[in-house]
Amino acid sequence: MSSNRFAEEHAGSAAACAPSTAASGGTSTTSSMPMVAGELETALEASIQEADARAAVVNGPLSSAILHSRLVPDAVVLLEVDRTLSTLRNALLEGDELANVRDALKSHGHAVELPSGAKVFVRPEQYNSALTAVEDKDLKPR
Repeated sequence: MSSNRFAEEHAGSAAACAPSTAASGGTSTTSSMPMVAGELETALEASIQEADARAAVVNGPLSSAILHSRLVPDAVVLLEVDRTLSTLRNALLEGDELANVRDALKSHGHAVELPSGAKVFVRPEQYNSALTAVEDKDLKPR
């Protein structure tokens, strides 16, 4: 659309750039060349700005998706404690700090506490992979 508009706006400019021999009795007139060159430069700059604006609309979400994607796999940290104090258990299962993680897991049908007593705090899309990564571990309550 914009390339057609550019062509329409500057069709007359191209004709003005051509040497005119009829009006001057066979001699070429170049007095309008500086004005036409300025108009073309202005049109070119406008076209570049328009292309940049369109590219930003397309590239912005793409760049954001790339920056927010997880190109490097996340590590699973397995923390083992000798004995679980009730304060630690309460902090993990009821504390405000992990509330968002627990809520996200629960909303996807995942249990935070496993039958073994182990607690899982990962993003919902990581849950099955995390369980697979620790399935051969001897997880048990301490």
